[in-house]
Amino acid sequence: LGLQHVQPLDETDADDPSRIGQLPRDYDWLELVAFVKERLALSHVMAVPQEGPFRRLALCGGGGMDLWEKAQRAGAQCLLSADGKHHQGLTAKDAGMALIDGSHYGTEHIIVPVLAERLRQHFGAAVKIGESTINTCAWQLF
Repeated sequence: LGLQHVQPLDETDADDPSRIGQLPRDYDWLELVAFVKERLALSHVMAVPQEGPFRRLALCGGGGMDLWEKAQRAGAQCLLSADGKHHQGLTAKDAGMALIDGSHYGTEHIIVPVLAERLRQHFGAAVKIGESTINTCAWQLF
């Protein structure tokens, strides 16, 4: 997503996979949604909209929507993750926090080429590395 000044969402736990960073510029709500969809190659997202501008974004691949309050306390204006629940959305909306649910698969599939390249660099020609392009998401949009 081109985030700058990226750091763990929980600064006391560097192994925490969630991150917070600064977008390269301010985005209004619809621009941010379109940007996320384009960068994650998604046709749809679910979202809890808020008024912008948006500059600080927290993210967690997979099911990290329960981190929205921590993200808000850390200064994020929006959390991008997955597996949002109805009441999380209502509470976040009332608290002024924007959420983008890019789906579990949608927020994780983009790391496959990165991990494959790291494995290729580590193992060289000793191990053949393949990259699956199969969409394993059981949930489909109609």
